[in-house]
Amino acid sequence: MRRSLPRRTKQALICLLLLWISGGCYLPIQQIPTDARENMPAGSLNFEPGVSSRSDVLLHMGEPDEISPDEAVFTYRWPSIDGIIVVTQCTPPIEIDSETAITYYFDNTGLLQKVDVTRT
Repeated sequence: MRRSLPRRTKQALICLLLLWISGGCYLPIQQIPTDARENMPAGSLNFEPGVSSRSDVLLHMGEPDEISPDEAVFTYRWPSIDGIIVVTQCTPPIEIDSETAITYYFDNTGLLQKVDVTRT
């Protein structure tokens, strides 16, 4: 003989299931947007202040995303999608994105003075 759950228990389980589904879930992913750089070049942080020049950075890193008017600051940016939140099947997923920026600071002679890395 099969025993079934009491009606109140079934109702409570259905309510819990509906709350869980409507609450959504987070899915961690690592994806690069289609309009972004492919990846951060290996050795992008290996430039030595006082030794590396503006030309060294340009040859290794390519064209910067931002250049200051006096060409003393180069900034390279890499956006990425780190995860998505799926609430229900009826709504589009919400992307959780971040951006890594490397900023190179040069002196008047073109020598590298400082490197800053920020992740937002």
